[in-house]
Amino acid sequence: MIDEYFLLTPYQDHHPARACNCFSDRKILLETIRKVQQNLNLEDKAYYIADSAFYTAPKLQTPGQHTFWISHPPATIDEAKSLLFADIPMISGKEEGYSFHERLVTYAGIDQKWIVVHSEKRRMAGEKNYVRNLAKRLEKARKSWKKLRAKELACEPDARMAARLWFDAYPYLFADSVQVFSKTKKKNVRKGRPGKDKAVETVYLVDSPLEIVPEVVEQEKARLGRFILATNDLDLDPDTILNYYKPNFATFQYFHQI
Repeated sequence: MIDEYFLLTPYQDHHPARACNCFSDRKILLETIRKVQQNLNLEDKAYYIADSAFYTAPKLQTPGQHTFWISHPPATIDEAKSLLFADIPMISGKEEGYSFHERLVTYAGIDQKWIVVHSEKRRMAGEKNYVRNLAKRLEKARKSWKKLRAKELACEPDARMAARLWFDAYPYLFADSVQVFSKTKKKNVRKGRPGKDKAVETVYLVDSPLEIVPEVVEQEKARLGRFILATNDLDLDPDTILNYYKPNFATFQYFHQI
C-alpha cells in the first residue's frame, strides 16, 4: 500500500503543485478531494494535509470517515489551549529535537488522534520574543497594580478579595503577604449648607511589593515549542504524522519554523 499526501491550503499564492484553495466552500472542498481520489489506485492510502483553516466542524465532516487528513487544531479550541499548557509527559521522537504526547479526542463527532509536538528548535526561536513580551506584560501588570493600590474599598474583606482576584489574573506575579491598611477621609455629602460636624468614613487599600514567580516563567518558556497536530487515522504514529505535515509547513503561516 502506497501512502500519499496532498496539500489543502487557503494560501493560494504559496501552494505547491498539488495544493488547492478550497476552504471557502464545502462543495469545492469535497469536489477537490473526489478528483484526487479518482487518480489514485484502489490500494493507495492518501492523506490530505491542511492548516487550521480546515479545522472547523463543518469542514472536518465534509470529506467523510474514509478520507484521511492531517491538520492543525487552532489554540482557540478550549481543549487545544488547555493541552498546550498542561503538565503532560512527553516522549522523545525518532528525530532529534522533537518529543510527543498522544491523546485520543472526539471533535465534531469524529474520533481523532491529537499529538502535542514539542520542537526544541521552535522553543529556542521563540525565547527572544518571549523575553520581550514578558517585559511588556510586567509593565502592564505594574500599571494595573498601581490602579488597584489607589482604589478605596469599603472593608478589609473587600480589599483582600480584590487583591486575590488581581493575582489570579496575573499568575506570574506574587506577594509574600498582601498588606491592607485603612485611612479615614471626609465623607462625600450632598451640596448645600454643611453641618456642624463633618461626616467621615473609613476606607481600605491594598499594597505590597510584587515579585515574579520564576516557576511560572520557566513553565511558559518550556511550552514555547509546543503545537498540536490532529489526524482521523488513529493508526498513524506521531513521527509519521509530523513527517507528513512538516514538508508543507512553509505554506502555513503558523509554521514559520518547526
